[in-house]
This record gives sequence, C-alpha cells and structure tokens, in this order.
Amino acid sequence: MTERRPAKVNLCLAHVPGNPFTLGLLDPLHQVGEALTAVGVDVTMGRNRLQRGVPNWVFGGFRGFDPDLARSYECVIVNLEQLGAGGGATGTDYQRLLVENAVVDYHPDNPAAYGKTLDEVPLLAFGHSPRLATSPPLPLQERPIDLLFLGLPGPRRNAVLDRVRATGVEVFVPDGPVFGPERDELVRSAKAVLNVAAYDLNRFEQVRASLCLSLGTPVVSERRELASDGEKAFEDHVSWFDLADLEAYFTGTFLTGSWLAAAQEQVSSFTGVSMVPSLERALSVLSGRPQRALEAPPASERVTIGMGTGYRAGWLNVSTSSSHMPDVQVSSWSQLRSGLHLDTAAHGAVTTGSAREVLVAPGPEGLLLDHLHAALDLLADGQLARIEVPLGDSVAAAEVHMKRFWAHGVARSRFEFVEAHPVDMNGEPCGEDSAMHLRVVLRKVPCTSAQTTSSRTFLDDLGGLLPSAPPPLRLETSEDDPR
Repeated sequence: MTERRPAKVNLCLAHVPGNPFTLGLLDPLHQVGEALTAVGVDVTMGRNRLQRGVPNWVFGGFRGFDPDLARSYECVIVNLEQLGAGGGATGTDYQRLLVENAVVDYHPDNPAAYGKTLDEVPLLAFGHSPRLATSPPLPLQERPIDLLFLGLPGPRRNAVLDRVRATGVEVFVPDGPVFGPERDELVRSAKAVLNVAAYDLNRFEQVRASLCLSLGTPVVSERRELASDGEKAFEDHVSWFDLADLEAYFTGTFLTGSWLAAAQEQVSSFTGVSMVPSLERALSVLSGRPQRALEAPPASERVTIGMGTGYRAGWLNVSTSSSHMPDVQVSSWSQLRSGLHLDTAAHGAVTTGSAREVLVAPGPEGLLLDHLHAALDLLADGQLARIEVPLGDSVAAAEVHMKRFWAHGVARSRFEFVEAHPVDMNGEPCGEDSAMHLRVVLRKVPCTSAQTTSSRTFLDDLGGLLPSAPPPLRLETSEDDPR
C-alpha cells in the first residue's frame, strides 16, 4: 500500500474560554508540531480552529469539543488522558469522539477504554523539545527553588507532599494553575520538579517530564511501571524513588553532590530522545485507515458577535478586529443589518434572520447596543441571544436596549428578557460567590403594530412616510487649519 502522508496537518487546541488548564496541552501540541515539521509536513495551529481538506489533530477534545464537527472535518483525536477504571473521568461526547474518529494515544492501556486496539491506535512517545531549549539554564545549585510541584492537588498527591515536607525539603507549589511562560520560568528556577501520580492508575506523565527535562530541569518521580517504549525512554533520565523509601531518599540522597551530578547528566542526555520515530509510525498507521466521506458543513446557525469570549469551533465568528482572527471581518456592525448574505467555505450560507443562537460579546453600553442590533437582525424569530457581561448593571444595560427598540429604525422585532444568572470563569452556572460574569438571555419576538408605529415617531422621515431631506451642507476643514 502506498503511504498517503499528508502534506499539511492542522493542530487544533479545543479550549473553553476562561479555562486555564487547557493551556497545559500547548506543550504536547507544539512538540507534535515540531515532529511533523521535522518529517516535512506543513503545520498550522490554532485555538478551536478546524480546516477543511486537511487532517485536524484535536488536543483537549474532552473540553467541550462538539463531536458533530467531525462529520464535516477530518479529525484525529490526540488522547492524553488516563482512561479506564481509576483514571480521569470523561464525558459521553468525548467517548463518542474516540470511538468514531482516528485516535493517537500515549499509553497502551488507554485504547481498550474506548473499544479499540493498538493495531488501530498508534502511540506517541514524547521526547526533547528544541523549542524549549532557548537559553542556557542556571546551574542546578544556583536555583532558588529546591523542589517544585506542578499539578492539581488531591488526596493522593497531598499525602505524598506532606511526607516530603516532613523530611525538611521545601516544596514550592504555585497558588493556582500556571502554564506557558510563567510556568516555564518556575521550572527553570527549580533544582528539580516532583512528579506524583494523581490517579490510582499511576501512569507516568510523559508530557510533564519531557517539558521539564527540555527546559533543563531534573525530574524526581515516584517509581512507576513503564509499559510502553515511550515511557521506558525515561528510565535513565528521571530520578526515581519508591514510596516505601521516600523518607530515606529525601534525607540521604536528594540534592547531595552525587545526586546533582547524576541529575545534570540525565538532563543533558535527554536531548537525544526524540518524538520523531513515534510520529512517523503514527502517520504510517493513520495513512492506512480508510478515508471516511465527509459531509458538507451545515449553514452556520450559531453566530458569535464581537468574539469577546474567543473563537468558537462550529460557529460563525464575526468581529470588526483582525486581531480576533474572525471568520468574517466587518468594518462596522451595520453591515450585519438587513439583507446580509454570506457564503463561506467553512460555514456555508449565512443570511439575515437564519440564526438559531447568537452569542454577544460584552462591551461598553454603546458597543453592546450595536452588537444587540446586529444579533436582532441575524436571529430567526423566537431564537435566543446570550450575553456574558461583567457583573454589575448588565441587566440594566440590556433592559435599556429593550426599551429603546425604536432605535433599530422601523422596528419589526425586538428583544424580550428571558433570564439572567451568574456564571463562573468557564461559563458554567454558579453561585454568586464564584461568579465572574452575568449571562443575560434575550429572545427575539415580533413587535406589535403599536410598537412599530411608535418607532416611526423617532425617525425624521417617519420611516419613509415623508420625503427624505436635502443633503446636509458639509463643512470642510483645511489641513493647514490648526483647529
């Protein structure tokens, strides 16, 4: 069989706006990107962005990625979760993604949890990432943090941390989730990073270990069973201790002169560990899969206006700012008024009055009203607009718009208030104590005849019932005029 290696691959980070934990997937995403580039594949990447005509490797599919999107886009799900009894919990949508699409994984025991075999699911082996080796690291003995712990706290991890601290070793734990450059700075400032399993499955965290070693920092880990070739590559590059002998290790071995010398050698030799061989095997396995017929993308019935909550896959993303990298850029929100017809390659035809849901970006009152005007035109009758705005007088701002329905011109439709409730940083309903925004929900309803008539009274031509006025006199100011 002739190998059909793709000329291009798009790497998609599935990310719910406001959730910092997804940023932890940037490291494996970039390392896969490095390996693909090394074997001659053109790589693009983005948050929640899919491309037609190329494989889309999806990272973080358990973070709310809509499985229906895979009907119109070729998707390869990159699973980095510990699945199975005693591992991390994932929802039915993620299970469906794993069952219905091609998957690459990192651990040989995972595929059985979604009904596949290792013949179908190639394994990635994480290694040294040249992208992270940007500057010479500080000598280990000069670093201010003795031992750094990264990861979510939990009963199992907390018990191990307490035992380590009881030996007299200071363990630095960030006060919240830290990723990206801020996390890298902490890692470079540590003599070592402590790796402790979160789940009873106790599978080795290749991604975290490869990140730290690539940044020039040793890894100290509780002893694990290393099941795959990718895991076994870390045997000689990590300092291991048994939980039963934890106290003896941290009082008699850790940070001694011989430990520092051995740890430096482990870091230096890790530069020879590469993801490329496992990536090439993965491409070979994926190329042998039968290609599934893809559906044409449906017309975009969901539109996000202003993109204040970030790019959303499967939605038509509209903004006036190129920095948002929208699907459609408009020069003013008036372009979304009556008569709109867009025909986009990724989202099909979008017309005025066709949307079943519009997400409105927050903004100052004037901008909010512009957004709501556009939403009113885009929505079909009876459909909803949702606004996530800062806490405070958000409901009042929406109510102002509803009372000023006449500002829309000759009003045929208006918004009515449905509900408002607090949501947390991830957009989930919550109590007021943990609220970050207020979600205001409005429904498009027809104006009554009296309301439409009332709207005409605010228009100089009474909505076309009087002739238009002559053009105004425009005063021109000379460029030499200091005013």
